[in-house]
Parts: sequence; C-alpha cells; structure tokens
Amino acid sequence: MLTGLYIFLSFSGILIFIEDVRTRLVTVWKILLIIAVSLGICAYSITDLDLFLKTILLNISVILIIYFSLVIFYFFKEKKFNFALKNKAGLADALLFVAPAICFSNVLFLYFILLSVLGALIYSIFLFIVRRKSENKITIPLAGICSLLFCISIIALEIFKIDRFDNAALFEKFMLP
Repeated sequence: MLTGLYIFLSFSGILIFIEDVRTRLVTVWKILLIIAVSLGICAYSITDLDLFLKTILLNISVILIIYFSLVIFYFFKEKKFNFALKNKAGLADALLFVAPAICFSNVLFLYFILLSVLGALIYSIFLFIVRRKSENKITIPLAGICSLLFCISIIALEIFKIDRFDNAALFEKFMLP
C-alpha cells in the first residue's frame, strides 16, 4: 500500500516540476493531491497524535513567519502594502510548503526549506549564466523544485528507515561530530 503511495507521490512531483519549468503555472489539484497523500502517509505511520499536531503547528508557524516577513520586505521595497504578494510567489509555491509541514518534523522541515531555497538559488544562477544575453525576466520554478525535493525526501526517509518525527535521532544522524 505505501509503495503505491510513494510511486504516486514521486510521479506527481515529477509532473509538477515539469509543468512548472515549462509553463510556470501549476494546477492546484495536483498540489492538493500531494498534500492529501502526505496526510495519508503520515496518518498511517504516526503513533503519537499529540506530537504530530504540535509538529504541524510549529511548521505552519514557520511558514507564516516567512510569509509575513516577505510581506514586510515588499512593503518597504515597493512602498505599497501587498498582502497577496502578486507577481512574486504563486499559490502553488505557498501550498507546496504545506505538504512538508505536515509530513516532516521541525528539523527536517527546516532542512527542507533551506534545501529548497538553495536549489532555487542554484537554478537561478544556472539560468543567469545560460541566458546572460537574453533580456527576458528570469523566473524560478519554486513549486517545481519544492515538489521534486519533497518527493525525493519522502522516498529517501523511507529507504533509510528514518523516523520523520524524532528530532533527537535526526540531530544525531545529520549533525557533524
């Protein structure tokens, strides 16, 4: 059962990545399916509901802090209050941070955010080098990068049998001595 969900999750992540790179538009129903599958995987594998709910609350709080920081940044930059961040980030970019917030512990979620931003930065540097003479505005497919990274992360955690909600074990495995 879980193998089928992982295959579906991987296939969906690859489709979102291709769609975001190609058209810069991602259909919301694909992202909602990824969130639903993530909830299913977590509900199947979680034993402590209290820990699960606290983790989700903290991770969603991190997303809100990032969002309001961006709103404040663009307020000072453009001297105009733009609560929706139009033309800056799409709905898919925001929704694709919800699935990892549900599925990952606080430590893994912070790693995920850092790797997503790093992946977007590397992608933008690559595009800048390739399109140096082009006058077109370079856009970064953050939703595609996040979906691909999310699917790879979920599969790697299952292959290496890492508990997604045990922060102490994650620190031991991923921190340098």
